[in-house]
Amino acid sequence: GPPTNQTPTLPPNMLINIGQNVCITTDQMVDINCTIESGTEPINFIWTRDPDPTIISTMSVLQDVGVGMYNCNATNSFGSDVESSSIFSFPIIDLEVTIIPRNRCSELREPLPPSQNVNHCAFLSDTVTILCSSADSNEPGVITPNGETGRRDIVDIEESDSGMYTCSLNNVCGDTIESFYLAVFDPAIIDRETPLPPDTPDERHFGAGRSDGPMNVAENVTVRLHCPYSGILVPTTRWLLVASDRTTTEIVDMPPDIMLINDTVNRNLILVINNFREEFEGTYRCDTGNIAGEDEGDVVIQIERDEGEWSTTPWSSCDPDCHLGTRMRVVTCRRVNTRELLPDSSCIEEKPASMERCIDRGPCFLDPQWVAQEWSQCSQDCGGGYRIRNVVCQIPRTGEIVDDDMCDGQLQPHTFEYCNLDPCCTKDRYPQFCKLIRGASFCEKKVFKKDCCWSCR
Repeated sequence: GPPTNQTPTLPPNMLINIGQNVCITTDQMVDINCTIESGTEPINFIWTRDPDPTIISTMSVLQDVGVGMYNCNATNSFGSDVESSSIFSFPIIDLEVTIIPRNRCSELREPLPPSQNVNHCAFLSDTVTILCSSADSNEPGVITPNGETGRRDIVDIEESDSGMYTCSLNNVCGDTIESFYLAVFDPAIIDRETPLPPDTPDERHFGAGRSDGPMNVAENVTVRLHCPYSGILVPTTRWLLVASDRTTTEIVDMPPDIMLINDTVNRNLILVINNFREEFEGTYRCDTGNIAGEDEGDVVIQIERDEGEWSTTPWSSCDPDCHLGTRMRVVTCRRVNTRELLPDSSCIEEKPASMERCIDRGPCFLDPQWVAQEWSQCSQDCGGGYRIRNVVCQIPRTGEIVDDDMCDGQLQPHTFEYCNLDPCCTKDRYPQFCKLIRGASFCEKKVFKKDCCWSCR
């Protein structure tokens, strides 16, 4: 920035008389005239620059000089005299602003208006370092508003850290100030942890993004879908209805069945569905966003139904696996929409068989086969370990263990493998952000599981 207490400066290569002191800018040079008030000629001139005694000129005018203290020694047959001039420069600021992990301005969902004059952007919990010094002398400057000298570190930046910052330097020529504006943002996030109001027989409460599975409610109850949100700049929040083809329609007030309540004090957009019935079944999505980011969370709601249907597990292998054997499966009666286990009497259709005869191959022979025992425990919980197991050659029907040569070596299962290859987690990369997603389905996503490994453990 320009000097604030201006000392008159000179145009480039201006002439001054010895004894004068001046301030110049970086693009200026000065000529100094060693003026003589009186004295008998011839007069000899010797110019030096402190602190070096080396002669730099023997002319009466010293030309094209920059910052420094210059001495003119004038001598004739009757004596000598010395006079000096000092040339100073205005302070030149070296200002450096570093944001960890990075300057966030390019990550904003829309550009900031030029009128806001924002130079640097940070998100909550970022770290900002400000370095302020003289470009030519490394002398530390003063950083305001707090008055630190040379350096200021802002760890886990907060909303209150937004504002104008200045770096100022001072010398005999005056003050120089350089300023920048730091804006702190907080991406819009749905709160998935704040407890919801308790349910009653006539009213159910659900939160956006808190469960992947469907929520079952009785007919004619009141359903309240909560979407508590956060963000420094108040997010734009809305409820959407998600169709089967994943297209969405914004939900608006349709009294008396559908109502939207915007609790601005607690930052919670509540979708109220009165007299819930089959036509209201579906996926409801809360979408919230501000300039720094967006988030969304779904709630799937359906009518609680009592009818059941038979559910079967895959058939087991045939036992024995030669000649005539038997295979098994588990058959249970489960609620249609929740898969909740019900008594067999709740399923109307005839119960499928849970056992049947089977033939995998021809008559049984005593061919030995490889049998792999259980793996040992992994040698490491994380960071890469190994485990081992025993593999034996065994006759299936008798259980007799025989020499390995009696089994096909090419079919032998391996006895060693690596395990628990994921790196060990000691802390979250972004602690403040990770606290907000703990317990949410976000942890299933690879990027969040990596950056928030401690919260998602």
